Amino acid sequence: MILHIMRHTESEANTKNILAGQLDYPLSEKGKNHAHRIASWYTSLYSPQIIYSSSLLRAKQTAEPFIAAMSLPFILDARLMEQNLGVLSGKTYEEAESDPRYETNKSARWD
Repeated sequence: MILHIMRHTESEANTKNILAGQLDYPLSEKGKNHAHRIASWYTSLYSPQIIYSSSLLRAKQTAEPFIAAMSLPFILDARLMEQNLGVLSGKTYEEAESDPRYETNKSARWD
């Protein structure tokens, strides 16, 4: 079995430099366009059998062009959601970085 893992394309939170975490931001227009372009490219090279996705809107919107192009089974799984950022959810990176609870060292965030 071969697994291909893909991150969602640009969301509205990304365009505003917001830490989305588990907040349900949609894709930006640019993100929607990228999702269609990536799906077209990807499906010309590979033949996926199924798509698993986070239940967050931005992930589902990224998966939609793949599903439409190949009529694939689509399974939502909340375990694939981004981490919960608690009090930092919805803050800009600038706001988060001024909060002493924000771990700036990305490799230390899981400790």
